[in-house]
Amino acid sequence: MNTATHKHTPSTLAPDRLALEAYAERLERHHTRLIDDLDAARLRIQWTEHERLARLVLNAADARALEDVGILAAPTDDLEDRRLIMRRRIQLAALAAVQALTAEAVRSARLPADRAEGRQ
Repeated sequence: MNTATHKHTPSTLAPDRLALEAYAERLERHHTRLIDDLDAARLRIQWTEHERLARLVLNAADARALEDVGILAAPTDDLEDRRLIMRRRIQLAALAAVQALTAEAVRSARLPADRAEGRQ
């Protein structure tokens, strides 16, 4: 294979800085989504507790009327949201490790133009 016409041999396929930066952005989008999930679960737990308190002051007919229009959610257990919070914390910790690795790779990577010109 003529390397002059085929610049991407297996030894030159290491990720360049632009590819790593794009990957870092992708990781950041995942981080944002996981944080949003975590925040939403925390809110649902707080809302569930508040609705439990509201039901103490409402009669059964009023509670049902508010459930019918979606103002009150049907009484639920918040165990699933608590499990979600635990999973998201584990996932965020693992993601942070990959983000740190990627940030270091970005700092040490060369730009594609640097490779083409043979710069270190």
